[in-house]
Amino acid sequence: MQALAVKCRWCNSEQTLSVKPEDLRKWQNGELIQRAMPYLKPYEREILISGTCEGCYKKLFGDDEDE
Repeated sequence: MQALAVKCRWCNSEQTLSVKPEDLRKWQNGELIQRAMPYLKPYEREILISGTCEGCYKKLFGDDEDE
């Protein structure tokens, strides 16, 4: 596993994720993130995709308890 520091583009908080380097490469090469890194929680994948942390995502879009 590799430590990957990701910063939220809205609040500048930093989150460190543990990812497998080969999975990161798969995603960067077009694999769906949920297939490449199924071990990450949805909010961890979201910060990689959009640069938005869980707290800011909830402020922007609300808290959908069904997901």
